[in-house]
Amino acid sequence: MLTVVLRAVSAMILTTVAGGVLTGAPAQAAGHEQHDKQHRRAAHGTKVAHRKKATHGKKATHGKKTADVKKTADTTRTADTATTADTTKAADATKTADQKTNGRTAHAARGPETISPGTLPDAIQGEPYNVGLTSSTALPPVSFSIISGALPSGMIISPTGLLNGVPAASGTFDFTVQAWGFVGGTESRPYTLQVNPAGPTITTTTLADATLNTAYSATIAVTGGATPYTYAVSAGSLPAGLTLDPSTGALAGIPTGVGGSSFTVEVTDASSATDTQALTLDVVPPPLTVTTTSAPAGVKDTAYSATLAATGGTGAYTWAVTAGALPAGLSLDPATGAITGTPTVTGSENLTVEVTDASSATDTQALTIAVTAQALAVTTASLTAGTAGSGYAGTLAVDGGTGPYTWTVHAGSLPAGLLLNPVTGALTGTPATPGTSQFTVRATDANATTADRALSLGVATAAPANVQAVAGISTLTVSWDPAAGATGYTAIATPGPATCTTTTATTCVLGGVAGTAYTVIVVARSGGPDSAGSAPSSPVTVAAPVPSTEPPATNLTLTTTRGDVDSAAPGSRIVVVGSGFAAFSTVQVNVYSEPRPLGSVTTDGSGAFSLSVTVPRALAAGRHTIVALGSAPDGTARAMKLNVNVASTGSLAVTGVNTAGLAGTALLSIALGTALLALGRVRRGLRTRLLPAGCAHNF
Repeated sequence: MLTVVLRAVSAMILTTVAGGVLTGAPAQAAGHEQHDKQHRRAAHGTKVAHRKKATHGKKATHGKKTADVKKTADTTRTADTATTADTTKAADATKTADQKTNGRTAHAARGPETISPGTLPDAIQGEPYNVGLTSSTALPPVSFSIISGALPSGMIISPTGLLNGVPAASGTFDFTVQAWGFVGGTESRPYTLQVNPAGPTITTTTLADATLNTAYSATIAVTGGATPYTYAVSAGSLPAGLTLDPSTGALAGIPTGVGGSSFTVEVTDASSATDTQALTLDVVPPPLTVTTTSAPAGVKDTAYSATLAATGGTGAYTWAVTAGALPAGLSLDPATGAITGTPTVTGSENLTVEVTDASSATDTQALTIAVTAQALAVTTASLTAGTAGSGYAGTLAVDGGTGPYTWTVHAGSLPAGLLLNPVTGALTGTPATPGTSQFTVRATDANATTADRALSLGVATAAPANVQAVAGISTLTVSWDPAAGATGYTAIATPGPATCTTTTATTCVLGGVAGTAYTVIVVARSGGPDSAGSAPSSPVTVAAPVPSTEPPATNLTLTTTRGDVDSAAPGSRIVVVGSGFAAFSTVQVNVYSEPRPLGSVTTDGSGAFSLSVTVPRALAAGRHTIVALGSAPDGTARAMKLNVNVASTGSLAVTGVNTAGLAGTALLSIALGTALLALGRVRRGLRTRLLPAGCAHNF
């Protein structure tokens, strides 16, 4: 509303109100009129101030003053009212050209502008604005209003002069404010309000905690300003492993260390306006969590082992059972979380485990551990052998399941003469015949669960009796009484390792080492297992072979490790090789023409031997025989020979050459030398006898 008050000479106060309606009122008393005159001024112009503000606070001021103000004391103003652009002008003096500016009409005011402040501070789009206006001319009560122009959308002026609100748009807004006083008339003042665009504002004031070694993502939020924005850390630093995207404001990465980081984020908009925000980002350990959600079942009387696991938290963990209990026989290691032991009863136990980390953070987990009976199983893996005609006792064993148990022969059959107790699992009776029986036993528990086991039970014949041993040359002969049902026998010498085996015979020969005392046991064989060993024979001592005065007659030939040897020198060594003797028996080696011992040896398990012998140095030159003397596997004497020509020169042995001619030549040379020597002696004797006494011979 625009109101202009004109005072006429007729003492009638004319007031033009909106719509061009004039209202009048009687003149005031003289005293009042005089007082009124003191406040009236004739104005030739109006001071108008236009202050345009540059965006973001840069201001430029321009305006025009109409300075030719004429006062007319005690002069009644002449009302010359005209309307331009819905504005009423009042004039009592000469109009000036400055009363019209930019299509707006300045309003006559009484004296200098007295509405304060002279200029308005800039407003910011979207932010509350409050400025109070006052008038020093108009006396209370005073009413303020906008008489031209317009305030920014979102703002108002109250009658008391409070200019407030939240400007909705940026820009430059021109308007004129009028102050009307009950006494003192009206005053007006033009204003320019600069509304700057809102700069960027960081609205993120806190950040969620990051978790160590876990992907993190957060975005710095901004409002206002002109996009695009640019983000930067202007102070401090981000946690290790995180980065700030300068174009999106995204904080992302995987933090690698625990702790808090303080830093300042700055955002700059397209017009270089900035805003900053101090932030703190804490990197915390992962939350402490028991990751074991179930525990394996245990088996009664069987070793149990399970380990509780947790993640997150800090430092070492401590474990405890905080509710319920572990099954009997099990325990929890507080340092490792291992549950170990041997459960002793069946059933299920409900419990709660708690883990505590170094910072006293905790987590719990409810668990159930079930302990079941062992699986039903026949644990007897084999049975001891029985003996035909002798009482037998054995017991089958079972584990697991739930007793009592029942036993049956599920397949096959027991040896004749034996029975299975269905309650105790005992096998008893007297086996009738030797042999081996195959069968399957079945155990059934109280829950009708079954378990089978395949078994065999051998029945041996009775051990042979009346074992006798007779010592021989490098052998001993053993005999015994036959055993019922036996299909063969084995005689075993002690000390070993000599043995002999027969089928039906009840005697055999074992090799022996001369001078050694032996005992012998005999084991009978049958269709089942071997019998137990017999009672041992009385000890007997084996004799050594005795060489005859003459080489024994034999066609069995010894060999050497060098093959056939026809000659040898005294002192040389020959390795003789023989075979066919009793196993593990003594063989005596001699050299003839006189029986001179060269050594003895024990044969191996096949009755063979090899022995290194030395040709005696004192052995006369000529033909000699090396003889190996011992016993054959049947206990009879056995001899093998090797003929050797011994040279008188002591030369090395010659192998593979017929030396008979050489030997004959050598013997002939010896005989001839002997004859010549004898002839010389005869001649010397004859000469001696023919010489006179005192004469000597020179030969």
